[in-house]
Amino acid sequence: MFGIKKKEKNRVLFSADYVYVNGTHKRKYGVLTENGRIIETGKREIIREQFPFTKEVKFDGALYPGFIDSHIHLNMLAKTFEGTDARNFATTNEIKKVASSIDGEEVHIFNFDFNKATENEWELLFNNTNTPLIVISSDEHTVFVNRALLNKYEIAVKEYEGGVVAKRNGKFIGILKDRAIENVRFIIDKPASDESIRKAINYLLSMGITGITNFDYEIFDKLEKADKNKELKIRTFQGIKCKLLDDAIKNSVKTGQGGTFFRIGPVKCFLDGSLGSQTALMNEKVPFNGMQTLTEEEFQQIVKKANGNGLQVAVHAIGSKAVDMALNAFSKSGKPEMRNRIEHMQFISEDDLSLIENTEFIASMQPAHYKYDKNLLQKYGLEDYPHAYDWAFLLSINKVVAFGSDAPVVPPNVPEGIYTAIFRENEKNITLKDAVRCYTENGARANFFEKEGGRIIRNMNADFTLLNKPLTEDFDSERIKTIATIIKGETVWKK
Repeated sequence: MFGIKKKEKNRVLFSADYVYVNGTHKRKYGVLTENGRIIETGKREIIREQFPFTKEVKFDGALYPGFIDSHIHLNMLAKTFEGTDARNFATTNEIKKVASSIDGEEVHIFNFDFNKATENEWELLFNNTNTPLIVISSDEHTVFVNRALLNKYEIAVKEYEGGVVAKRNGKFIGILKDRAIENVRFIIDKPASDESIRKAINYLLSMGITGITNFDYEIFDKLEKADKNKELKIRTFQGIKCKLLDDAIKNSVKTGQGGTFFRIGPVKCFLDGSLGSQTALMNEKVPFNGMQTLTEEEFQQIVKKANGNGLQVAVHAIGSKAVDMALNAFSKSGKPEMRNRIEHMQFISEDDLSLIENTEFIASMQPAHYKYDKNLLQKYGLEDYPHAYDWAFLLSINKVVAFGSDAPVVPPNVPEGIYTAIFRENEKNITLKDAVRCYTENGARANFFEKEGGRIIRNMNADFTLLNKPLTEDFDSERIKTIATIIKGETVWKK
């Protein structure tokens, strides 16, 4: 009936209470796979009748195409398993308490909200803690180091164009922003241990994530080795540092190269900082000056060179001026077939709406950022900005929007991201169908994977996310849990 040869083996029939196919929850549905690929979908009982001896894996819950998180920092996520997570810290006193409890050892603290502390408090922490200490902000665009750490590594702090070295009364108080972080980059970029990387990947799998765009290059070799040893458990599209572009070209590296679980992704560049660090580059420098990390000419040359040599470009652009620069570069120097990406794209100027419509690019956005940035939008008077975090507008003009989390900046919680996207106020909400598509089909397209994943249809990889209940227009994100994660027909994580 289905035109499948009887002699083929390794067939598995996956079924669940609900199977999400082409934007619809199908009841009593089955997905027939062979050697890790989908060979047919349809009514479960019909497939069972046609293939009565096929192994069946029947689930309670709802089966979705595997979720793809299109913006992850895997090394930093792994290192949170090695340090202290300060996401719930209220003051620098808690940081000092942690540092004091680990006397003599180097202390790494992650995800602290720097807006919770004054310059005076940072200055006291800089001078009055004896343990070498580094604190990384929740958005990773601000770092604090104390005097003990500078002394340990004999670091003489330098100024960097496109960065901030914070001073009070002419004296350094330990805070570095954006490119100034290069002073301690060799510490931050140390690769996490293999065990921590495994823990981070298992954590992502436990969230139902089957594929990621990883922008931490420091663990490239570890991930590539794991893939060669068939130990890599999550599909990884690996970003390349912008400063390594010439080396990549010299070695004929191109986006899409690789194997089943590890492939080359985009070249990652930065045009500005972040909202939380007050370094997002906004038009007319409102509400703050922001920080420009590349000139327009420099970035246009990068795009031209990368695209001309088969490399996709992904550019960090949060502020409206940075977004404008990205659009102009892609419009003037980019190749549409390279699917260049704008990462974050949090503020869009109304002057750029026509340019957006006429420029080929993919918007890689993180809906949960809006949830966690609401207080900052209010603080800086941006809550009524016309096109802030406006994935709804981009989808309305048929742009490809791929969702992710930016983990560990925010948790890689797909139901939370979907909930945030569909329950936006001010008519900026999108449909459930579109939100799911941004985590599946569009995520696949952003990573040149749409012929292999992102949908439950024939010839796709058997990558699935099983949730305890279906996502509906009125679902409660806190009640949605991952039950199992399946990649290439194999259950790689199960609750």
